[in-house]
Amino acid sequence: MKILIKYINVFIVLLAIVAVIGFSSNSKSGFDTVQPGKIINNIKKVSDEINSLKVTKNFKVINLFTYRQSSQNAKLQKNILKQAVNLNVNKENLKHFISKPEDNIVFRIPVSKTEFIDLELTKTKVFSDNAIIKVLSKEMINHLLQLVSSKMM
Repeated sequence: MKILIKYINVFIVLLAIVAVIGFSSNSKSGFDTVQPGKIINNIKKVSDEINSLKVTKNFKVINLFTYRQSSQNAKLQKNILKQAVNLNVNKENLKHFISKPEDNIVFRIPVSKTEFIDLELTKTKVFSDNAIIKVLSKEMINHLLQLVSSKMM
């Protein structure tokens, strides 16, 4: 029973930390104005973003993989997987890609000898300019857990 109470208290402390961090704002008044019933969503779908970029930008095709007919462990693979594609990594293309990263790329991934999937990727900013990101370190989490466990005893 004590262990259950300990875990409940740890959960409550972590939930409180997340709430404080998640709901803290950067505004001077401390309150953000939100209109009830109004949804603000100025985020484009990924496909819309890619399609609009393809009109003005070039997407470099990167062939990191080549199709391989069968695996060295074909029998084991058939026992575990219903369907799979075996690929070889082109190390030269990988080195070139890592040394000279592009903002707009297409990974061409083979799914058979003659067919492939194009994975279109673009570099984008995930966070806004005024985003505040706070991360708890492992040491801080351990410290909080020690505080909670010491209060339990």
